[in-house]
Amino acid sequence: MTNNRVLIVISAIASVAIFIIIFMLTKPQPAELERTAIEPLPVETPQTTVAEPITPAITPEPAQEVEPAPIEQPAEPKFTPPPLNQSDAPLKQAMGESEQFAAVVGWLTQDELVRKSVVAVDNLAKGNVIAKYRPLNFSHKQLVVESRDNKLYLDRRNFNRYNLWVDTLTQIEPTTWAQWIDRYQPILDQAFGELGYKDKTFNQQLKAGLDQILAAPVLTTDIELVRPSVYYKYADKEIEKLPGIQKLMIRMGPENTVKLQRFAEALRQQL
Repeated sequence: MTNNRVLIVISAIASVAIFIIIFMLTKPQPAELERTAIEPLPVETPQTTVAEPITPAITPEPAQEVEPAPIEQPAEPKFTPPPLNQSDAPLKQAMGESEQFAAVVGWLTQDELVRKSVVAVDNLAKGNVIAKYRPLNFSHKQLVVESRDNKLYLDRRNFNRYNLWVDTLTQIEPTTWAQWIDRYQPILDQAFGELGYKDKTFNQQLKAGLDQILAAPVLTTDIELVRPSVYYKYADKEIEKLPGIQKLMIRMGPENTVKLQRFAEALRQQL
């Protein structure tokens, strides 16, 4: 029995020894452990992309033009016309210094220029042609008559007698005429008031005179005349009944009549 126990113990010790030897033999060496160790995966550092700030394109504003401050011109002194009774000399001087009126100065009457102009306008409005108290002294040649087939006709050469007068007056701008009337309005109204009108003004009478000019017929055919006495008359009774200013315009001829009518229309619009 004793021997058996000894054998069992020896067998047990031997088994343990064998197990230890096997364990030692199968245990991996440190070098192997180092080789078989799991290497850590490389850690990728995330790259942060920083977006560059977008700078908006700045369009420069156009330079603003600075307008220069207006230069204030000194106000012209208000024109005061001379007294009516002393108006002839300064009025003639002013017209002589005017480029447009200079050609008319030689025809001006010597005295009472404003009063005679007002009387002429008043008669024009009535259709009358005056021989006295005219503001202009303009002479022309004697009337020329053509005799044909025992009849008398107004010779067309008569028309040329009025060319210079019509051209000179109508070449003055209607705006200039209107400006002069406005400048001398006080003494024109004063002279017109001396005629005794209570319900009319000078400008109203001037417009009526211009209407007489505009109403004149423009005749282009032969104009027959008769001479019952010293003076010639129109054979056509309708023409003879016309106001004196319109019959005078017929003697001026159609071209001069049209010029005067265009001028009268333009001046009337300025008043």
